[in-house]
Amino acid sequence: MKHFGVEFKKSKFGYEITKENYVLPNKRCSLPYFSDFMVRDDNYLYYPKKFSEDYFFKLTKFYETQQKKYLSSHQIQNWHRAMEGLKILKMTEDSDFKKRILNLQKTECEASKDEFVTRYLSRLFEIKENFNLEECVQGRIYSSLWLEKQKKEVEKNFDLNMRFFEALDEKEFNAELNNFLKRNSKFVEVNDLRDIYYKSGYYIMVLDKYKQIYIGTSFHVGKRIEEHWKKRKPFDRLIFPWHAVESSVLSIDAFMAKDTTRIYVYQTSKTYEMEDRFIQDFPRKFLLNRVSGGNELILPLEKKKLEENSGK
Repeated sequence: MKHFGVEFKKSKFGYEITKENYVLPNKRCSLPYFSDFMVRDDNYLYYPKKFSEDYFFKLTKFYETQQKKYLSSHQIQNWHRAMEGLKILKMTEDSDFKKRILNLQKTECEASKDEFVTRYLSRLFEIKENFNLEECVQGRIYSSLWLEKQKKEVEKNFDLNMRFFEALDEKEFNAELNNFLKRNSKFVEVNDLRDIYYKSGYYIMVLDKYKQIYIGTSFHVGKRIEEHWKKRKPFDRLIFPWHAVESSVLSIDAFMAKDTTRIYVYQTSKTYEMEDRFIQDFPRKFLLNRVSGGNELILPLEKKKLEENSGK
């Protein structure tokens, strides 16, 4: 299959997004592992002492069984932090974790001290339950419980997004796009990515069927667009942020090559300088951008009250 000059091998997933090729459950963790969470900001000190001691003991034993030359610098850092954590835990009392939790309680909080500790601990252990620590003590594998919940949330979020797209007005979408192109006249329509494969600048991917666009920037525009088409979004990143079922935007990387029907490119060496301005210059309800300027800043989500705006 050839699309915008790019050759694609035959794929069992096809070349357009469907619920079947979008919802592909996978237990592999692509986000920070449980071991990362424990050592980050000293989170282990907010769990009961015995739990943290047992976990760090198993974690350090795991690292000790590995050949050091195969461990990443990040793993070695976590190993050292876990050993340091065990030393600190030896000097603490069993009830100290409760005192630390209570220090987080705001004075205006109506919950009693015991209620606050119970709720906070419940959230901490919910995080722990997301991971299958028996299969991988580092937390690189999610639990079956997490997988089942994530699958349901991803399916619901997909349906909500599709209903939202369907409810949008095609004439309004095209009018907004045409007006944007008039205001930003340096964007030119491109039919072959090979012409701009290693060119720098800004690009607009248009998904006419869904009345959505994606605005990006790159030093190699054509190459970057091809990466969007060929990259699969990890299953644990399909909802952003986690559990935001009714507000999470489908990622541009979740769509497939033939979903993109038009491409506009503004060639310039001044990449990344104007991306935010272009994003803010287009109505949110027609945008697939999740973050701003590549800086992992969550954009305003007024567009994304998906259930309210999808005619449900």
